[in-house]
Amino acid sequence: ETDIEEYLKKLIALSSSRTINIQRNELAEKFDCVPSQINYVLATRFTLDKGYLVESRRGGRGYVRITRVHFPKSASLFPLLEEAINERMGIKESRDLLQRLYEERILSLREARMAEAAIEAIDEREGAIRAKLLKKMLIAILKK
Repeated sequence: ETDIEEYLKKLIALSSSRTINIQRNELAEKFDCVPSQINYVLATRFTLDKGYLVESRRGGRGYVRITRVHFPKSASLFPLLEEAINERMGIKESRDLLQRLYEERILSLREARMAEAAIEAIDEREGAIRAKLLKKMLIAILKK
């Protein structure tokens, strides 16, 4: 799976538009695996909170489009956060989002660590509370 992930990331890095279109079946053939394994890699390694937007077209000429996105440093960040923060958020998913915001220099290391400490204090089963808290914290931090 990491070979598939590395291969796709390399293709994206080489793309001037930071977008690639792939055929799921062709990729499965290349890596000698089933298409559902490609789906798994896309669903777990190429998520919005990790900085990727994945669009899928099904059918005979279907494809998967993967775009590397950067969070803008402006008011347009709020709709992206609304999309990135689900109704329920696990600890790992929340950490990934905070890491991404830190990498994009939207959060300072201190802000990211404080937010991470707060979300880790919430029981893993309380995903809805974690999502709500994370959203409120990020909005407060970004309004600075």
